[in-house]
Amino acid sequence: MKAGKLLTSLILSLALHLIFASCSSTRPTLPGKLVNETPTSPVFSPDGKLVAAGIFGGVRVWDADSENFRDYLTKLKNETPSRIFFSPDGKWIAAGVYGAVRTWELATGASHDYPMKLRNETPRIIAISPDGQTIATATFGGLMKWKFQGFPE
Repeated sequence: MKAGKLLTSLILSLALHLIFASCSSTRPTLPGKLVNETPTSPVFSPDGKLVAAGIFGGVRVWDADSENFRDYLTKLKNETPSRIFFSPDGKWIAAGVYGAVRTWELATGASHDYPMKLRNETPRIIAISPDGQTIATATFGGLMKWKFQGFPE
């Protein structure tokens, strides 16, 4: 009697294992920067080809169809941006860093900072206008906005 229950239990266990194995993704996990790190707030680019997230010391942008990535550094080595925002055309990203909104050009890695009113303020949410020409964020005492300056050549 016990042998029958054991055999039934083994068969059910094997069946569940096969079901879960067939349901799980065969796609590898996109690597973080540190082994014990959880990237923050992943977001897709407008065309869905890239995925960006905050990592220790920067922003990592992965190719959504491979494990390839590029890092964009923050002002401070130990800073992890809490949210990343893609421009409407998908050519640049923005994130709050210590004392500024920082933008990075994806093709070159060039960056440009838009300073906050308070030197130690880190913006959490950034808005980019539909035409990509204005950047805004909430700040102590109001709202700040800037005309997008592009990137140095």
